[in-house]
Amino acid sequence: MRLASFALVATLAACHRAPGPTAPPANKAEPPAAELLAKDPLAFLPRDAELFLDLDLAKLKASPLWRSQIEPSLVGILGSRLSTLREMCGVDFLDATTRFTTGMKKVGDHYSGIMVVRGPDTAATMTCIETKAASSAKVTRDRDALLVSTDAKNSMAIAAVGPSTLVVATDIGATRATVSDAIAAGTPLRSSPAFMALYEGVEPSASLVTIANGASPMFEPMRSFGVAPKWAVLTATIDATYVVAARLTMSDADSASRIAGMIQGNVASLKSMVERLDVRAEGELVRIDVVVTEAQAKTILGLLGGAF
Repeated sequence: MRLASFALVATLAACHRAPGPTAPPANKAEPPAAELLAKDPLAFLPRDAELFLDLDLAKLKASPLWRSQIEPSLVGILGSRLSTLREMCGVDFLDATTRFTTGMKKVGDHYSGIMVVRGPDTAATMTCIETKAASSAKVTRDRDALLVSTDAKNSMAIAAVGPSTLVVATDIGATRATVSDAIAAGTPLRSSPAFMALYEGVEPSASLVTIANGASPMFEPMRSFGVAPKWAVLTATIDATYVVAARLTMSDADSASRIAGMIQGNVASLKSMVERLDVRAEGELVRIDVVVTEAQAKTILGLLGGAF
């Protein structure tokens, strides 16, 4: 969607800022509670999110593979949008953004939820959206929030939390209240026992974490093929190699064994292209572990035309 593409990239845009002092002056007030809370990766995400995604760009940028493979691939994928933003706002969002998180659910034919972008200069980014997005969307300001829409089904409400965090609410008819209520709610996703049981088991060094509820309509295409996980967890830990782990929680051990066998048959030919590819069932759990070296990733990227 044109709006989704522009709004997501635009909210990621930022002016690069030099690091400030490690502590505020004695006569300066402490940051508001919401600004402090924004450091939590689960901040502002809804409890009923069916899809959670956490992309830690700060960790990615610390990897030796960032400059050699990851950044060039992202630039290749987003090249025209990056160029447009650079020309319109004079920004480099890849350089400025440190983390992107989202909690979404599918409602009918659209997605509803919250995106949180950390790292941008929020004042510069809000100004850019307000002044530059009008050519492709309706942009209105409601006090401290921007409302962006192209039609009844594509609307977002955007607000800043402090100088470097943007909160974006997406829903039909999203308003200032939609985003301000999300900010005021704090960390509602932490109140979901099922989600937290999975989240707390995630490798802390992972650069990418995705947790999805198998009951979501998003999984309908998979269910039509007999694949009906209760939960799906995907993580990627990237240092000198790419380490990817996927976990599918099935309804019972027989289903897990069947799905593991199906996956094994489909990926057998790929084993020679990677360092490690292991698929197995453990009770109700299907475990998929992949390790790819830098040289192997270069070959794979070449086959894919330079994109993941």
